[in-house]
Amino acid sequence: MANTLTPVERHDWLEIYTAQPYATTQSLAANVTERVTVPTFTNAAGGTTNASRLVITANADLWVRGYASGDGDDIITNGAFAADTDWTKGAGWAIAAGVAAATTASAELTQSPTTLYEGRYYSVVFTVSGFSAGTVTASIGGTNGTARGSDATFTETILAGADADVAFITSSFTGNIDNVSVTPTIKVPASDLTTGYAPLLVPQYMGGIRGFYVGNTEYIDLVSGSNSLVSMTWFRA
Repeated sequence: MANTLTPVERHDWLEIYTAQPYATTQSLAANVTERVTVPTFTNAAGGTTNASRLVITANADLWVRGYASGDGDDIITNGAFAADTDWTKGAGWAIAAGVAAATTASAELTQSPTTLYEGRYYSVVFTVSGFSAGTVTASIGGTNGTARGSDATFTETILAGADADVAFITSSFTGNIDNVSVTPTIKVPASDLTTGYAPLLVPQYMGGIRGFYVGNTEYIDLVSGSNSLVSMTWFRA
């Protein structure tokens, strides 16, 4: 997938602030991985640097994977339950001794991270210990994962819904949970081209405009859910 860069309104003030925007447009076939090389710009000292920001406009949901980004941090606070803070405890829950302990709980344990976004996949990891009854289910943005009813460390990938919470939903659950982490999924195996990608960009965000930081990455991989025309504008700063 070649990058034919076209300058976009390159004015003196843009040069001063090293924005140097360029644009390219590509047609994407449905559910086919297309690799895009991140363009390289020449800086004032004569060296080169990769583009650091990209704005994408597409006429179909677009899935992006394979780039290094600061957007991959754990969004949970106090996932180790080191203190009785940051979580909202429903009936039957208590936080003490480094765990969240449930006793015949059928209420939720919740947290509302500020960086939980609808339409992103998140990798959820948590440990169940001291299990004796019922089930506990991780839920991201209102999308439920798999009900768990045993001692183990569980990992699953969940597509976030529109709700604001990370929650643990219980059904007469007695046991502990610990070591909770919820991170945006940066790389997802390509075994399922239609659903196996990590939409780190929010679908339909700002009328279809999707912008994100690409850091010093050399390439990104794009997958479109249907035949799509994709416009990319790259910025150095």
